[in-house]
Amino acid sequence: MAGILIRDIVKGVTVLYGEAGCGKTNLALRLMSELCDSSEAGRCYFISTEGPQYLHLLNRYRLGDECLFATAVSSEHLLRLTFEILRAVANKEKVRLVIVDSINSFYRMEAAFEPSAGRVFGATIAMLSRLSEEGIPVLLTAQVKGDEGISGERYILFWCDILIKCVKHGRGLGELILLNPKNLEELGRRVPFEIGEDGVKLGNGLREAGDEVSVPVPPSNDSQRIASDSEQRHQEEAPARPR
Repeated sequence: MAGILIRDIVKGVTVLYGEAGCGKTNLALRLMSELCDSSEAGRCYFISTEGPQYLHLLNRYRLGDECLFATAVSSEHLLRLTFEILRAVANKEKVRLVIVDSINSFYRMEAAFEPSAGRVFGATIAMLSRLSEEGIPVLLTAQVKGDEGISGERYILFWCDILIKCVKHGRGLGELILLNPKNLEELGRRVPFEIGEDGVKLGNGLREAGDEVSVPVPPSNDSQRIASDSEQRHQEEAPARPR
């Protein structure tokens, strides 16, 4: 996965967001496969908040015994799983990657009626950010629904270092758009991808989507919205970064 999901997330928290079925889980598993397909020691953790549906995708990728999988059943369970990884790192366990797919599914369901939803959600992302400060790449996928935007966007934008939009162009075809990379020269960079039975392929030379769907929203629109939201969140109460 040259560049976009290897070089660009060596450190920090990366959030990959998009509508259901756009390829986020496949992309996350491909990244896990590449980081674990080497002689370097260390575990890779994959936590699903959407049940075991991802299991049927595993045979597409080279995932060894060092890849550990868990399914969180509630926001509190996700918080506990994250804490267990943080504690393992404190006990000198070598961790090479942590993936949560998807980070905001519980928050999206609980925010309207559960007063503690924001507190638990913010604490979970804060712990994941703490892992990234230890030099462990953290990849979070995030749900969106139509024009509603990213659920829990204020917390996600506060903690993430890199924001990548995943756009579906047609059956098995999509595009990644960098909206908030560490290297500002990469802002708006687009990378096409294709998903098939043999996994994910990225880069130029892939088959074109043709007229299957309309042109995706320009990244400049997303960037302006993100900048506006960033200014607003500084005026609102935001969770404090751990010292």
